[in-house]
Order: sequence, then structure tokens, then C-alpha cells
Amino acid sequence: DSVRYALILALLSCSTAAFLEIYEPYLQAMQMIGIISLAKVVERGTALLLVLIFLLQGKGILWVIIAVSAGRLVKDFILISASWKDIGFKLGFNINVWKDLFIKGLTFMTTNVFLYIYFRLDIVMFSFMKGDAVTGWYSAAYKLMDIINFIPFLIIGTTLPGMAGSFQNNNLLMQDIFRRTLRYLIILAFPITIGGFIIASKAIDFLYGFNYGFSNSVLAMRVLICCTIFLFVNYFMGNVLNIVGKQYHFTIVGIGAAILNIILNLLLIPRYSFVGAGIATVLSEVAIFLVLSYFIRDYLGGINFFLIALKPAIAAVGMGIILYFLQFSLGILLLIPIGILSYAIVFLLINGLNEHDRDIIMLLKQEAIRLVNQHIRYKTI
Repeated sequence: DSVRYALILALLSCSTAAFLEIYEPYLQAMQMIGIISLAKVVERGTALLLVLIFLLQGKGILWVIIAVSAGRLVKDFILISASWKDIGFKLGFNINVWKDLFIKGLTFMTTNVFLYIYFRLDIVMFSFMKGDAVTGWYSAAYKLMDIINFIPFLIIGTTLPGMAGSFQNNNLLMQDIFRRTLRYLIILAFPITIGGFIIASKAIDFLYGFNYGFSNSVLAMRVLICCTIFLFVNYFMGNVLNIVGKQYHFTIVGIGAAILNIILNLLLIPRYSFVGAGIATVLSEVAIFLVLSYFIRDYLGGINFFLIALKPAIAAVGMGIILYFLQFSLGILLLIPIGILSYAIVFLLINGLNEHDRDIIMLLKQEAIRLVNQHIRYKTI
């Protein structure tokens, strides 16, 4: 009974969250990112605290769902409170509004459907063509990629509202935000790609364990992680097409990517197994990158990807050399911070920071000093 009630509660919670989802995009459009971040931190903190309390009391799955639902309600309360005076809440039915929203949203829905097919169909094809064991090896590596791919979502979510706001009035500002965001995504993607390729064996063993037969997932991860750079950039450029009103271009790309990925998987999986599926994903991402770059140039001009990527690539290679020799004697919990530190040092040594980066660092330094001084004054009082 508790499992049944837990499923019912989870369904109600998800339904309510979907219904109240409109408030977060509104705050994003108003560039009130701080409130959104606060709401999400409070949500996760509330859920975590309640889960720990319930687990210590010996409660079951139902109480875990209650804890997660409570955290979600707290988040929704914060978001609704922040936007209530502007949009409020009103029950009503207007067929013309619904029709207009459906027509305008049809392109976005189509894009998401085909992108979901593109990202998930290879695992389904695996289960039919190669069996459960191979599917498990590939899925283990793919789940790690899902975690990595959440990084651009966090960054892009903070910059897209500014780009959307400047699209109509200040195209130069929009181009500036685009290039800065693109640069930061590439700066993050290169060390993840090279570092992840080198320590893939450590990562898979740490998370899944070679004793459970996941050693084959290492090769799958090394192939899949090669598309990280393209994934980061493609996700960003696709969303930029949405905000400039050319979402149908992104839809075309999504449909083409799904078709191409299916064809490549049919050709490569029978012969090369999960390596073939990984190669199909990498080739598909490269194709998406080329098409999106072509579409985006009409609104943002020519982009010198080589120049943007040169210094991050050099710093990532330097980091990779260090990790390669240390991987035989150190565990992953030490390799990751060493990799981050070595990448940062090499990036600084080759003068990777530009003037804007230095301004941001100076502002962060001043804010840190202000907070420290404020804490000291508070302790004195």
C-alpha cells in the first residue's frame, strides 16, 4: 500500500509542478535569476533535510516522496510570491489563447520529441540488437554523460534571458553575450573531454565497479565523451535560434539528427557494438554543429571557433599530460582536483584570461573582501 500511495503522491506532485512551471520562465525572462537560484537551493535543502530525518526514523519510500514534494512546494511558493504582483493566478478558459499557444509551441514540442528520440533511441536499438549485457555497459557510460550534459544547462539558463532581452533593441549586446557564453562553455568543455577520456577507467570503477562487469563501459565512455565540446556548443546555439524566432531551424536540425543517428546506428552497431553507437553519436553531434553554425551566422556573424578554442585546448592538453602520469598512482578523488588546478594554472600561464575575465575576478574579489569585512564587524559587535 505504501508504494501505491507513494506513486499517487509522486504523480500529483509532478502534475502540480508542471502546472506551476510558468512562474520560473517568467522570472527568467525578467532576469531575476537570483530568486530562481534561491528557490532551488531551498528546495533541495528542504528535501535533503526531511529525507535524512525520515530515514533516521526508519520511514519508507512514501515519506521520501513526501520530503521531495515538500521541497518542491517550498520552491513553488517562493517563485509564485516573487511574481504574484505581476502575473498572479486566475482560473479561466480562452480557446483563442489556447489555440495561439498551441500553434506557437508546436515547433518547440516537435523539436523536443525528435531530440529525445535522438538521445535515447540508440539504447533501445541496443536492447534489440545486442542484448541486455551490452546495453548495460553502454547505459552506464551514457548516464555519466547525462550528468556532464547538465553543466551547459546551468550556464545557458543564466545568459539566455539577457540575450532574449537585447535581441530586439541591442543586437551588439546580444552578440557580446553570445560570444562570452560560447567561450566559457568551450573553456569548460575541453578539460572535461580530455580529463574524462584519461580518467574514464577510474570513474567507471569508482561509480559502478569492475567487479560487477562494467569494465567494458570504459571504452564506451571514452568514445562518448569526445562529443562533449559539440554537445555544449550545440545546446547553446540551438537555444539561441529559439530566442531569435528561428525555432523551426532547430526543429529541422532535431529531425535530421534523429534520422542520421538511426541510420548510423543501423550501420555501426551490428559491426562495432557499443563503440559503433558512440561513434554514431559523435558523428551526429559534429553534423549538428556544422548545420547550427551555418544557421547562426546570419544573426551573430562569423565565429572563429578555432581562435576561441585554441588556448582552452592547449591548457587541457597540459592538464591531460599531468593526469596521464598520475592516474596510475592516485585515485579519482585526488585526480579531479589536481586536474582542475593544473588546467587553471596552465590556462593562466598561456594568458588565457581576457580583460573581461579579469574584471569579473576583480569584482568577485571585492565582493569577497566586503563579505569578510562584514563578518568581522558582526563578530566584533
